[in-house]
Amino acid sequence: MRNAALVALKEVNPAQSQKLAQKLLKDKALVVRSAAVTVLEANITPEVRDLLWDELNQSYNFKGSQSLWIRHQIVEVLAKKPMHRELKIFADLLSDKDARVHVPAVAGLEKLTGVQLGESKMKQNELVGAWKDYLKKEKVAL
Repeated sequence: MRNAALVALKEVNPAQSQKLAQKLLKDKALVVRSAAVTVLEANITPEVRDLLWDELNQSYNFKGSQSLWIRHQIVEVLAKKPMHRELKIFADLLSDKDARVHVPAVAGLEKLTGVQLGESKMKQNELVGAWKDYLKKEKVAL
């Protein structure tokens, strides 16, 4: 019901849906939190960015030690228009246990640096390794 209400509200009152989505990022249901990220994606203010970064590592976005899909979704949203101050955060995500966050972290790094490493057919672990080497060389702490 909360998920459906948020999706409907987005259609009739986008401004109000943004406010509700910020609250629902902490909802007990993963699908509701995921819908909240989708709604917030439409208007990523610096405040919303900070909120999403904070939500990334909340315990309810893990099942035991296993990362849930919402973390990948959050990083994907934030990587679309990364801010320079987030360079180190994206760099740190290259070492995250959840390999699903590596590709959007690379996308964020590419946008921030203007650098593309490797070939389009490069394996993910090779691309991540190339980025770690590049960041070390450029003295971006990992």
